[in-house]
Amino acid sequence: MAAGDSITVCAIVKDERRYLIEWVAYYRLLGFDRLVLYSNDCSDGTDRLLDAMQTAGLVEHRSWPSRPGQPPQQSAYADALARCDTRWILFVDADEFLRLIEDRDVHQFIARLAPDVSAVAISWRIFGSSGLADYEPAPVMERFTRAAPRDHPINRHVKTMAVAADVAAMPNAHGVILARGRYVMPNGVEITLERDAFVRPRYRIAQINHYVVKSRAEFEEKKRRGNVTLPLELRDETTVRDEAFFQFHDRNEEEFREIQNRLNEVKAAMKRIRQTVLAIDPALAPLLRADHRRGRLRYLARRASDWLRRRVTPHRAQE
Repeated sequence: MAAGDSITVCAIVKDERRYLIEWVAYYRLLGFDRLVLYSNDCSDGTDRLLDAMQTAGLVEHRSWPSRPGQPPQQSAYADALARCDTRWILFVDADEFLRLIEDRDVHQFIARLAPDVSAVAISWRIFGSSGLADYEPAPVMERFTRAAPRDHPINRHVKTMAVAADVAAMPNAHGVILARGRYVMPNGVEITLERDAFVRPRYRIAQINHYVVKSRAEFEEKKRRGNVTLPLELRDETTVRDEAFFQFHDRNEEEFREIQNRLNEVKAAMKRIRQTVLAIDPALAPLLRADHRRGRLRYLARRASDWLRRRVTPHRAQE
């Protein structure tokens, strides 16, 4: 692939089948040239779905089983850097969505960077459960609209987009060590990341929407999936995301719906992807059908309630 502003987005997933079609649809709409997804010890059909997506040319799927003494995420990211054939690469999770605030696509975003920039730290915006208790068959970006305040300390983490050839090391999932070039925020201000990739958040140009807990039921499922940041032998009751984790990350103080300005595009792209993968692998139909049916009545009832509330509120304001 040609150099210039070509870019890969990379993630490692474990039993994330329900969320992958939305994630792939969204990042393709943002203009990423390659979507590389590693799957770690999946048991819910994630591998099968990714294989169908790979056959369709939507993603590159790399199976990445756990190995003793090796954190799957860290080793997968090292492999991605070594094999990257685009100039840029962004590392995110399946529950993280890059929100471009001033640019239509990722290539416009890259074009604003100075030639000597080799890495961009993009601030988290932590989203909570929005008061939802259960899964509903609707996009994550539609269901969860409430987030931590902009200046909350929980938002100080970043995710990094970097020039692959300029990365000397990647000590964690958040930041890199550069061999050359400058490390900046999206506004071009040069930074030095604090330990574990912390920095004061800035949101004018871009942010990472991190839907870390989703609904209460989905968080419980996330706990059972385990943590790909740790080697298999270190995953036990002391490393599980517990109730304290949920309470700390379930931030709902502010409403943030801006990412929904592309929701209709995302839904249309999701429909096309679903049709494509089913044509390639019809055996996926029962899994995708179950995802669609689970909680559908609850979702439709909530949508009707929200619509009614929006209709009533303006009338009351006029009284």
